[in-house]
Amino acid sequence: MKIKGNNDMPDFKSRKITLNIMLFVLLISLMIVLFGDKLFEIERDFEIKNKIFCGFLAFFYLALLGDTYFTKKRMEAKEKIEVPNEFKVFAFKQNLHILLYTFVLLFDIFLIISGKGRSSGIVGIIFSIALLIFLPYFIYNMIKRRYYSLEVKSKNIKIFFKNEKIGSFEIKNISLVKFFGSGVFSKKRSFLRKRNGGYPIVKIHAYGTDTIEIPLTLRDYWLLKNYFKRYRANIDDTYVE
Repeated sequence: MKIKGNNDMPDFKSRKITLNIMLFVLLISLMIVLFGDKLFEIERDFEIKNKIFCGFLAFFYLALLGDTYFTKKRMEAKEKIEVPNEFKVFAFKQNLHILLYTFVLLFDIFLIISGKGRSSGIVGIIFSIALLIFLPYFIYNMIKRRYYSLEVKSKNIKIFFKNEKIGSFEIKNISLVKFFGSGVFSKKRSFLRKRNGGYPIVKIHAYGTDTIEIPLTLRDYWLLKNYFKRYRANIDDTYVE
């Protein structure tokens, strides 16, 4: 078995230290906002800047606190995932993404028809034409992939499209299972590691059958990854939760 990538564990100790420092600074800033003018003279300019700083710091503190809470809950749910001998995996529907891309496509068509896209120059025109070409392709693929599903029975995997069986293969015939995200592919320089966010996608390469690519919910991502790890499949995982 060979597993690449995505072995990171959140550093909650560092987060806790960061949260405590932020809370300490926030309390000092808040005390200045509430009682500063009563304790000592404060310039008007400093008072305004301190209020803005206090607001931004409170926002980032609550954002980090919320992210830490939901990350812990997600990890607890992940630990409870058990892989049964038989289960089904249905494609993530991507409704929000389809609506978003459709809106962008319609807006792009409106700009082209109305002639407003010309005002942005040759670069804007080329960009609008590129969107007109590629967005329908992305939308079509997202709509098509939502009809795929997998039925797993021990070491056998069946592929369904619109609830009709279109193929099957044994776990021993898998050459590679790749997990990646729908987000923009980037590189985080501080860790020199590839990152890929968004919702998870699985791509299965198996001998004797076409490559299958299915968008997943987070729970099904955990389930399938644990399943393939159980049978020592070759896994390449670049998805970041």
